[in-house]
Amino acid sequence: MRVFINSEDLEKLPEDTVYLHITESSGVENYERYLKEHIKNAYFLSVEADLSGDPNEDGGRRPLPDMEDFMVGISKMGIGVDTPVLVYSDSHLMNATRAWWMMKLIGVQEAYVLYEGLEGYRESGFKTSSGEVDLRHVLGQGLKVDYQSIVDFDFINENSTSDDLVLIDCRDSERYDGIKDDVDHVPGHIPGAGNYCYTNLATRELPEIEKVEEHFKELNKNKDVVLYCGSGMSATVNAAFLHEIGVKPKIYVGSYSDWVNRKN
Repeated sequence: MRVFINSEDLEKLPEDTVYLHITESSGVENYERYLKEHIKNAYFLSVEADLSGDPNEDGGRRPLPDMEDFMVGISKMGIGVDTPVLVYSDSHLMNATRAWWMMKLIGVQEAYVLYEGLEGYRESGFKTSSGEVDLRHVLGQGLKVDYQSIVDFDFINENSTSDDLVLIDCRDSERYDGIKDDVDHVPGHIPGAGNYCYTNLATRELPEIEKVEEHFKELNKNKDVVLYCGSGMSATVNAAFLHEIGVKPKIYVGSYSDWVNRKN
């Protein structure tokens, strides 16, 4: 089965699959929306409170949280290395892929993303649930952070133009080309990076796997592939697509926001 699946594919998942409802923030409005409507038995996680740490002056806008604390919280949901996990977002696809990537980062072997999100699930005619979801009584086992899948500023600064590395900027072409950058306010890209904007694949309909392969056909898959974006979020969309065609990239979590903070 692919990383990205549609609503009709959910019935193919194992019965013990854990569902994760990903929202932007843990604010009252988002949590109340979750309580009102979510996929049955889905646990609530937010990018702001659970999938990110606090940014600092030198780092990027979406650093990772304390990963030991994160693993403890995830294990309380019954998630271990052998637990199937399905993540979906109530808004942006990148929120779901950030959660998917973090599942892979801590060793979860079988993780999927509902491409359509909660809105598509509802529009496809599937029923949602409401109310709290109790934590499981059995803790997940075997989780461990794969720090080899993460790179930092020092690594990028030393290796961005290396012939042994394929560095991919996942932002749109205007930001990459230096035309304008209304987010990080320093137009341009990291030296040595090519541009594969994540939205070229992340269209409304899930692209066929052949299209994914065609999109990345020029990519040298025999080298180490490192992805970055603005804050480490949209890079995870490309990471999921690449995973579908057998490429397991690393991610510069601090991404361009970290790069420009440290270089300027």
